Amino acid sequence: MKLRVLLAGILAACLVAACAPSTDPDEPRPGTEPPAPTLQALPDSDDPVMVQVPERNAWTVRRIAGFDLPADARLPTLRLDAETAQASGFAGVNRFTGSYELDAEGLSFGPLASTRMAGPPEAMALEQVYLEALSRVDSWRLRDERLDLLAEGQRVLTFAAGESGDGADDQQDSSHLDPRS
Repeated sequence: MKLRVLLAGILAACLVAACAPSTDPDEPRPGTEPPAPTLQALPDSDDPVMVQVPERNAWTVRRIAGFDLPADARLPTLRLDAETAQASGFAGVNRFTGSYELDAEGLSFGPLASTRMAGPPEAMALEQVYLEALSRVDSWRLRDERLDLLAEGQRVLTFAAGESGDGADDQQDSSHLDPRS
């Protein structure tokens, strides 16, 4: 029940957050330009051209629209494959895949296909919020082991490097995914 109330709050916050001014010190102040994405040299790389980009890690969601996710939830994940320009991951109940475009200024996702399993209402609500947030993303910011995905300058998703460890993001054949979802 607590998870259901939390997810309902997250849904409401997503709607409010689009209109509310940011109080996050990492967010740009109104009337200022947002900082360019941070591209840092990899510490273990001998090649100075190598940069840290979101494609170098698997990512696990830690916050959606400024809300921490419950510790007992199966956390959504994201992988960006630079070779194929395909995004994939676990959304809360189902796995998803789709195209993406990434450059120093922006990140956007094409239509995402997903498996079509049903799950507990709380997990389905989390999945809906996560996939909707991905569809709105237009830029990114990377700091240390944290990836922020932004929509219109507002942080909508915060990821930590690494997988959740629940097996939800194991490499699987995604050829069975239904593109109509």
